[in-house]
Amino acid sequence: MKTILTGALLLLAAAPAAVQAQAWVQPEGKGRVITSVIYSRSDKGFDQNGDVIDINDYDQLQAYFNGEFGLTDDLTLLVTPSVRSIDVENEPFRSDTGFQFLDVGARYRVAQSDSTVFSLQAKGRLSIDSFRDQLAQVSGQGNELQLRGQVGHGFKLGSQNSFASVDAGYNFRSKDPPNEYVVDLAIGTDLSPSFMVIGNLYNTFSDSRGNNGFGSYRYHNVILSGVYDVSDSVSLQLGGIATVAGRNALRERGVIAGFWVHF
Repeated sequence: MKTILTGALLLLAAAPAAVQAQAWVQPEGKGRVITSVIYSRSDKGFDQNGDVIDINDYDQLQAYFNGEFGLTDDLTLLVTPSVRSIDVENEPFRSDTGFQFLDVGARYRVAQSDSTVFSLQAKGRLSIDSFRDQLAQVSGQGNELQLRGQVGHGFKLGSQNSFASVDAGYNFRSKDPPNEYVVDLAIGTDLSPSFMVIGNLYNTFSDSRGNNGFGSYRYHNVILSGVYDVSDSVSLQLGGIATVAGRNALRERGVIAGFWVHF
């Protein structure tokens, strides 16, 4: 690939409903926009013991528009509007299509060596089209503030450029859903000068229980995708998503497509 930074930036193209992050920042005056489309189906769920159970099917089609711009070499501005269509089996009155939320925030690079970067990130989430569900995994009720610490490291895997990143943070949620802890891991490696494979593990844990029927929960999503550089400024991404474990959560299965433009 062009650089390992390209692969790191493309992590956001695989973003599920939860806020995503990365440690790297944009150069001053430079930016990128990633349009991501995710289709998922959940015909199973996880109960309070973590066992797989039958549920009314959840079908979701989501689109995210992840924008970043380097205000300085150390400070990157972030904005992510999103839209969603959701359909719940046997409950047509709960079907909903429209704007989901708007994220606005910034990422600040605290320190960097030749191959490792440490950053701090803050994002506010404004809920545009409120959607109340006892599964906080899909509920769009209330606004949020998320704070994260992020570490990214570039290295060689054999002769191939590779990277790994770790993000850890806390979501402050208004209304009924409980606050959340998040821990995200990613690793990517070049298979050729223009093709990279990226694996992500996204982990979300509720901080105790919420209000009005929101219990404690957790869910763990795995994403595996490939990224192909069409040109120096355009890349395409295609992959799959699966919830591999959880409690009081959906068991999602789906596909992800991303279109990335650097400017």
